[in-house]
Amino acid sequence: MSAQLPPLDSLTDPAKLTQCLSTLFEPSTALKEILVPQLVKKYKADGTPLSYAGVIHDCAEASKEWTWEQKSDFVTGHPLIGAPATGLSGKEQGTETTKVVLDRLQHIAIASVLKQLNSLYSQAFPDLTFITFVNGRPRSEIVNEMERKIGLPESPKPLPDSFDCGSTTIDPKLVRKKGSPEWEEECDRDVNDVWRIARSRLRTLGVEFPGYKPPDIPPRAPSALHVWQRGPGAGAPSWSHNEMSTSGTDHAHDRIPGWV
Repeated sequence: MSAQLPPLDSLTDPAKLTQCLSTLFEPSTALKEILVPQLVKKYKADGTPLSYAGVIHDCAEASKEWTWEQKSDFVTGHPLIGAPATGLSGKEQGTETTKVVLDRLQHIAIASVLKQLNSLYSQAFPDLTFITFVNGRPRSEIVNEMERKIGLPESPKPLPDSFDCGSTTIDPKLVRKKGSPEWEEECDRDVNDVWRIARSRLRTLGVEFPGYKPPDIPPRAPSALHVWQRGPGAGAPSWSHNEMSTSGTDHAHDRIPGWV
């Protein structure tokens, strides 16, 4: 058992369960008010699981009963991508390597872009927070993933320090109305990546779960994304509209050095 996770047989206690889930998922109001009551009721009736991976599986199953509003509350309780790492997120980053140090040379430029993309994402997908399972990918890939999700052209790699992020407001054509099929698909992807992050954290914590293979969300059908291309000329970029098809992909979240 990890020193950071309470004993499995103590998870009928709301405080212990909150501690466990906050370690695995990051603390949030939605976690305490939605997920903890669900699992306490289940564990008092059926007994606690035999592994922490089982806890994550139970959370994923419990989320299937949530309304879209509850899913949205859970997602928006998660830290923004690019925020400074704290607690377990910091420990997961491990020892700095030469690659990590070189990656940090772009820290200022990418931090600025991520901050703006978080804002644009919340405009494109109202009441959602972008969540992704990073799994060691460089920050530039996360920037490009966010741009694809929003429907923007991908930024150059490496990102110049003087890179112009463009407008701070999104074109209305890129807004996925809350409750629309695209919005619901993205909400489910965000929620699913929280579980993926948590499974990775079990490995970071050194918690073994031999033979356990949690179920994944089935692959999604391709969906249309609006893509905006940079127009010619100096100054802030203008955008022209195209449409492309993209299939849903599952990515990661928790291993960018210095970030969550």
